[in-house]
Amino acid sequence: MSTKAIIFLVVIAFILGYFYLMKKPKYNKGIAAPNFRGKDLDGNTFQLSDFRGKYVYLDFWGSWCGPCRAIRPHLVKVYRQFHTSKFKDASGFDIISVAMERRPGQWKSVAESEGMTWGHQCSTLIKEGQQIAGLFGVKSIPSGYFIGPDGLILLNRPQMSEMADFLAKKLSK
Repeated sequence: MSTKAIIFLVVIAFILGYFYLMKKPKYNKGIAAPNFRGKDLDGNTFQLSDFRGKYVYLDFWGSWCGPCRAIRPHLVKVYRQFHTSKFKDASGFDIISVAMERRPGQWKSVAESEGMTWGHQCSTLIKEGQQIAGLFGVKSIPSGYFIGPDGLILLNRPQMSEMADFLAKKLSK
């Protein structure tokens, strides 16, 4: 094998390894989600642990992120479909959205215009560092964790249809 071919293969391996590590979630299925504090739209402090007993989708997004905006309608649909539902093993379903922004307040108008009516939304400026995103090892957005009523992670970066199917199977009859 020529030197150029070996260098090419090493570069490709490095690039693939880098992207694998960038997308690899920090926490896997079955691991307890770490607790954190945030401030909701009304300025009230909340914690992830306040949602014990409910299914929770922890949503990391940005108003400037095209792929994030593309999944908003699907996320809104799942929220509207299941937010008031009763489940066999949980008291409800909720979403916590963490907007990773470049400018303060930029996300609020987008959230409103795209029907994100859930109250637990907070923001962090990218340049200030993202404590919640860092805690969960989020390296790119959109990203998210689907958390069970016991606080354990059920799914990493789930498709909205995957989460909707899971919730539909858990509905009380």
